[in-house]
Amino acid sequence: MKEWYSNSWSDVVEKLNSDARNGLSLSQVEMLSKNKNEKAVINSKNKTLNNNIKSLIKQVWLFILIMVLISCIFLINNMIIESIVVFLILFVNTFLMFINEFKNSKKLNELEKLNPRYAKIVREGKIMKISSEELVIGDIVFVDKGESAAADLRIIESDNLKVKETAVTGEIYVSEKYEAKIDEDELSLSEMKNILFKSSVVVNGSATGIVIAEGKDTQIDNVINMFIEENENDNTFKTSLYKIIDILSKISAGIFIISIIFGLILNKHMNEVLINADIIALSVMPVIGIILIVMISYLILKEFKKNGAVFKDLSVVKEFTDINVLCLDKIGILCKSEMNVVKMYSSEKLINLTDMEGLDEITYSMLKIALICNDSISEYIQHPNSINEISERAFIKLGEKYNVIKSEILKENPRIFQIQYDSDRDMMTVVTRLYKFKNISYRSYTRGSVENLLTKCTHILKNGIEKAIATEDIEKYKEIDNSFCCEGFFVIAYAYRNFTYKPSLSENIESNLVFVGIAAVENPINEGLAESIEFCKNNNIQPVIFTDENKLTATAFGKADNLIFSDENVISNVELDNITDDELEKNIKNYNIFSKVKPEQKLRISKMFMEQGYKSAFGGTKLSDISALRKSNVSIAVGDNCSDVIKNTSDIYLKNTIFLNIINIFKNSKKALFIIFTIISYYIVCNIIQGSLSILGLLFCQKAVFTFIEIIWFNIYSIMLSSIVLYHQIKSDPKSFESFSIDKYIFKNFIDKKIIIQICYMIISSFLILIISNYGVFSKFTIFELVSLSELFLIYAFFDSSIFKNRKSNLFILFGSIIQFSMIFISKEIVHFSDSLKIADIIVILIFVIIEVSLITYFKLKKDKN
Repeated sequence: MKEWYSNSWSDVVEKLNSDARNGLSLSQVEMLSKNKNEKAVINSKNKTLNNNIKSLIKQVWLFILIMVLISCIFLINNMIIESIVVFLILFVNTFLMFINEFKNSKKLNELEKLNPRYAKIVREGKIMKISSEELVIGDIVFVDKGESAAADLRIIESDNLKVKETAVTGEIYVSEKYEAKIDEDELSLSEMKNILFKSSVVVNGSATGIVIAEGKDTQIDNVINMFIEENENDNTFKTSLYKIIDILSKISAGIFIISIIFGLILNKHMNEVLINADIIALSVMPVIGIILIVMISYLILKEFKKNGAVFKDLSVVKEFTDINVLCLDKIGILCKSEMNVVKMYSSEKLINLTDMEGLDEITYSMLKIALICNDSISEYIQHPNSINEISERAFIKLGEKYNVIKSEILKENPRIFQIQYDSDRDMMTVVTRLYKFKNISYRSYTRGSVENLLTKCTHILKNGIEKAIATEDIEKYKEIDNSFCCEGFFVIAYAYRNFTYKPSLSENIESNLVFVGIAAVENPINEGLAESIEFCKNNNIQPVIFTDENKLTATAFGKADNLIFSDENVISNVELDNITDDELEKNIKNYNIFSKVKPEQKLRISKMFMEQGYKSAFGGTKLSDISALRKSNVSIAVGDNCSDVIKNTSDIYLKNTIFLNIINIFKNSKKALFIIFTIISYYIVCNIIQGSLSILGLLFCQKAVFTFIEIIWFNIYSIMLSSIVLYHQIKSDPKSFESFSIDKYIFKNFIDKKIIIQICYMIISSFLILIISNYGVFSKFTIFELVSLSELFLIYAFFDSSIFKNRKSNLFILFGSIIQFSMIFISKEIVHFSDSLKIADIIVILIFVIIEVSLITYFKLKKDKN
């Protein structure tokens, strides 16, 4: 940007071959339009849609279900119900694959709101209104009060121009803009006072500017592009779950083909071959795999939402449990979004406000200045995480306590104008009118940091008398400032200047000031902070805190709350600017607190953690945070007052932002993953049992063990019901899942002795009944009933307790058992089950189920004994 802000506007206009009065010619516009960048958001929608279609086409389960559907409709007679069921499963699975696309489109639409739709320009001397997409480099643009800039502009002419550019710079305060060039080598975006960035809103005045960047080359579109690029890599965890489904589907496809070949070799009728092949394929394939994942995801995400945490999807839950760096703002998370004025120092007097019953003259004078030089209001805090605003609110509360009301003070001292707060100046000034005060007509009041304000002062107020400021006065105030900071207080200094005439903005008002005193403001910590920090240390999570306080105050806070142990764990924005990437890379793990960092510095920090291989979660509230958020593994929008764009594009939105709540969300994320992996493990075990029996039936009996409807029943009813039982049981389990190993858990389930024994028992017992049923002793329906009930009671094998403590889980199992037993008395003609059951069949089923439950209980008792 240096080539634009460091040159005069006339040089910029000449460089871009434009005309400040008449604008570009139509021939120039036509030539420039050919190379114009398209809007990133629109392109990304098509790209994301195409990726989803390609991803769907690659799914093996899709082809299997289509083949089964075709065979049911066209090749096999009397399979109407089966065809309808398969079609519905196919439709629901396919539809759910596109759910994320719709969600992402909404988020992209939210980002698109940052793009102004129209711009007022001049071309060939004619003023016209065009679509912002038609702007080209070199266009002359007019922006008035209430409008947004449609491109990045180098200001040519300004009239008392004040803008809000929070989306780009992160500054929550109004910024003054002008057209003069700036002779500096490196400037932050907020320091580029002659550049009007796209999406910046004009709150006062007007401006004329020349387009220096449009489309995706603008600063705000760089942010949007970053979101889109990062968004393409989302859902990695859900993709890995789909891979499990894909593997089982490939096995199912292989068995489908083999079973057809096997049937043809045995000279079976084509209808019988296809029925057997369909049933065996469906018994192995996770027919409802995607439905199950979406259902459990919905229940888990709904539970998180109920507790004030909105997760984008299941993948974020997995990513969040992997983090080892947690980057957060101090105010509102570690500490409350409020402050209290606790001490003042003025006229060589230290005043402890916590011990005062009333205000003395010195305290009243300080409080009066603090209320005049105050932009906050009593009822509402616009930016609750802004240290300046909540500190201003602290003085309003103090005034209300002693019946010193801001509105009444301003009636006596009406504002004429003010110089807005600027983070670079670190001060703000208000000019007021005075009535009946000697020969003084106007007075300016300034608040800012002690160090900055002292450099602007020539006098000091002592006991109501203005005296020339001495070196010892300066040293004393610096000493008190240092003392307050070391106690962890946020320190504010106040000064004023008298005028016998009405001053104007064109003069240097913030000079020749009279120093009045300083105030110490305390930011109380949130409940559970010590517990949360201890949890992070025990779980190898590094808390990284951003604060607007100076380094001394930040260090004192960090040490007091055991967040840091050394001054070297804190770094300021100035120090950060002066260290190289190599130095930062070497020491990044040592920094726990960053003082007064700017948005571009946050981005640098976030990128550094990522490049070093750390898994980071990054909390933010402002649009300027979005770059840093998207460069982290997990982006967290925090608080009710968070930007809507941040809220809708972040991975997690937390309403309750205190640190303890974030830690509890982390713990619950671990539990959520345990739920998912347990259900997936259970589903795979059920598929192994059903698939093994189907294959054994084909090999030894030359026909499928189960009917088509029985296989669908297993998937839609038995497994779904069991999954809900598992969900409620684990959710209510008070046990900690912090040591839960995510990547290895499914594998551990497979090598778990009791699970393997249960699988073998269920396959062998069912196979024995299958063999005996061939001799007419038992009904083949006995196998279905036995497998259904066995799979239901198999849930207990996944837990330490023999009887669930959760009432819902036990009720679901009871309900499932009743429904399953009721199948015995339902007519086979109605539901297309195989055979009716006899008394002997029922007794055998009960015996085998009791043996299964006994085995589960035996292993539990053995584990408890060990």
